[in-house]
Amino acid sequence: MLKGSGRILGVVLALLAAVSFAGPSSASGQVLAIGGHASLNPDLVDDNTLGVGLRAHLALPLTGIAVQATYDFYGPDCGVFECDAGELGLNLLWSLPVPYFFNPYLGAGAAFRKWTGESQWGTESHQGVNFLAGLVLQGPTFRRFQPFIEAKYQVWNDTDNQKVLSGGILLNLF
Repeated sequence: MLKGSGRILGVVLALLAAVSFAGPSSASGQVLAIGGHASLNPDLVDDNTLGVGLRAHLALPLTGIAVQATYDFYGPDCGVFECDAGELGLNLLWSLPVPYFFNPYLGAGAAFRKWTGESQWGTESHQGVNFLAGLVLQGPTFRRFQPFIEAKYQVWNDTDNQKVLSGGILLNLF
């Protein structure tokens, strides 16, 4: 069902193992983070569709602004047919200045989806816009590995709009 997810998971695990032995990063100096996540997309087909994904955050120091790139891979149930969906998102995030153990953020950006499948699906590409909000745990306990949750609303140019809920872990590299 999730043909490419094994390779994606292997890359995430290799990156986590490669950098997990470095010392903890300081909370104020976090510039680059990578991570993995699981996504629930109740609107992709007619039922809830689970996916896996990768993400990278590049923060602009002292501004509260970050650039986020995400990739989600879904293997929805298409009946007797085999189909897959991949979504790429490029977002601009703004972290709210809240001095607590969590970091809320808002963002917007571009979304690109490609369907591949047999027979009825064929290959389709769609473009859209993401609107998102999330929460990252931080503080002394979560310096290197930071759990997060994110809610995203996607407006597509020629298909139905959809909601996506993601959760995962960010690994601060620098």
